[in-house]
Amino acid sequence: MAKNTPRPWSPTFTWHAKTLGVLAVLVLLAFAGLKLLVNKLPPPFAPKVPAPQTTPWLTGEGHP
Repeated sequence: MAKNTPRPWSPTFTWHAKTLGVLAVLVLLAFAGLKLLVNKLPPPFAPKVPAPQTTPWLTGEGHP
């Protein structure tokens, strides 16, 4: 092996932070975009609101 062989690249803390930040932003944007698209679906495919009798824990104080 030659003496002047460059050291292999290793990621730094800054690189990890930037990469994680970019991935987090991409995931949040994808989630928000998909949520908007799902809410615009026609009535047979639109998200349904469950009946209050089937979800009593959602009808208590502090819930609509």
